[in-house]
Amino acid sequence: MGKQIYSFMVVLFTSLLLLGCNEKDIFSGTTDTTPTTDITPAGKELVSIQVTVDNSTIVKGGTTQLTAQGAYSDGSMADIGSSVTWTSFDTDVITVTASGLATSVTQGIAGVKASLNLIDSNTVNITVKAGMVKTIYANTGAFAALKNDGTVVSWGSPGNGGDSSGVSEQLVDVKTIYANAYSFATLKNDGAVVTWGWDEHGGDSSGVSEQLVDVKTIYANYHAFAALKNDGTVVTWGLGRYAGDSSGVQAQLVDVKTIYATYDAFAALKNDGTVVTWGSANSGGDSSAVTAQLVDVKTVYSTTYAFAALKNDGTVVTWGSNHSGGDSRGVQAQLVGVKTIYATKEAFAALKNDGTVVTWGDVYSGADSSGDSSGVQAQLVGVKAIYATLDAFAALKNDGTVVTWGSAGSGGDSSGVQAQLVDVKTIYSTNGAFAALKNDGTVVTWGDAASGDSSGVQAQLVNVKTIYSASNNFKPAGGAFAALKNDGAVVTWGDPDEGGDSSGVQAQLVDVKTINASEYAFAALKSDGTVVTWGQPDKGGDSDGVDWF
Repeated sequence: MGKQIYSFMVVLFTSLLLLGCNEKDIFSGTTDTTPTTDITPAGKELVSIQVTVDNSTIVKGGTTQLTAQGAYSDGSMADIGSSVTWTSFDTDVITVTASGLATSVTQGIAGVKASLNLIDSNTVNITVKAGMVKTIYANTGAFAALKNDGTVVSWGSPGNGGDSSGVSEQLVDVKTIYANAYSFATLKNDGAVVTWGWDEHGGDSSGVSEQLVDVKTIYANYHAFAALKNDGTVVTWGLGRYAGDSSGVQAQLVDVKTIYATYDAFAALKNDGTVVTWGSANSGGDSSAVTAQLVDVKTVYSTTYAFAALKNDGTVVTWGSNHSGGDSRGVQAQLVGVKTIYATKEAFAALKNDGTVVTWGDVYSGADSSGDSSGVQAQLVGVKAIYATLDAFAALKNDGTVVTWGSAGSGGDSSGVQAQLVDVKTIYSTNGAFAALKNDGTVVTWGDAASGDSSGVQAQLVNVKTIYSASNNFKPAGGAFAALKNDGAVVTWGDPDEGGDSSGVQAQLVDVKTINASEYAFAALKSDGTVVTWGQPDKGGDSDGVDWF
């Protein structure tokens, strides 16, 4: 009888022990994610399990794939990742799905193993680190992130600089990053410069590499770069005919204070208040007709193809394409007492010290060559600031109301929302639409419906802190907005092809610190240093393949 009781107890204990293999491990506190299933083929016996991980170090909130290979008694191997039981030894750090996808929860290190048929695999450790990114920069189709350690990672269209592998070893001790439409240029702490992207458009600086030392800052137009050195000289590279070649004015490029740009030209403001220009003549690269007037200049503004210099006495000098605001003769007498200047694609609007506005340039971009803003001129008093889409202006007045003019389809007609445009704090824009942020944190939009219609998310547009936008500069309309709320959440609307739909990453868009945009995508930098992207995948909207470490 004693032997029978003993045998029964052994069987019972063994059964309970085997049953426990598929339940929570009481002693270690770990959790099995799938039930163990015997998939051993007939005539074979599972001998061992080898687990590997795609990336052993990931950022908080990131994922990495685990793989389990089974070794059998006949020498064969098989992928058994979907049949094993995955176990994380610290689910506060790493959780694992039944398919072996590991997701990080918080910083730390967690071991993971796989089990099948009472056989345990090796343990792989996954390290979860805090985000590494300090600042994000963008051009038309790619992003470049400056990390806390001074290195750089990039993603997006390779033709726009999304692939920096060719210069990755040089991308150390970086101070800041600059971008033109197709390339990036990094300024290092030692004053050296590293470039990549489309070679012809500034991605290749090898022709001037020996001169790129002791650089102070870098400027960009659409196709070229201009580096201002600490000694006040300038080095240029990129598409030669579009200002990448400054040889014609090189002797004059001394004692330079700052540089301005149109799409295809540069204008250097010197410490003595004179201006030197180069690049496409039709884009303001030739200022010879107004050289005598370009003295005592305070600052310079630009449309796509023209410049406007504001002098210390409050007068204005213009040059470049007449169609784009380069000819201000029709309003020259009014251009006195000017405080600042704003621009659409092809028109200027000068805000005077008395709060009135003078406009000139293309009639379809908010003005004409005679400065005819007659439709709203009587309302353009007490103006505080002016904002622009490609083809329309919006003036914010001191009383918080808004006056608009220009192309109706690009935001020049705000009559449909005029009653709501009160107590406005500031205004943002895409190519074809405006978004006004009110002092109460709500938002009013108008203009191109494809990029500006926020009716689908209007209920969410409360407690908004600031707004970002993405737009393709070659499209007359379109674009998308991303509103950052005070709680770190993000609301998007507009063209889905340009980042207007963030539904695929909405759960990740929490605790966001700032947002950057290319023409087709957004990149949100979170407070923990991690990055969330959305929009066109090949234009920077997909950062899954980025090695953040």
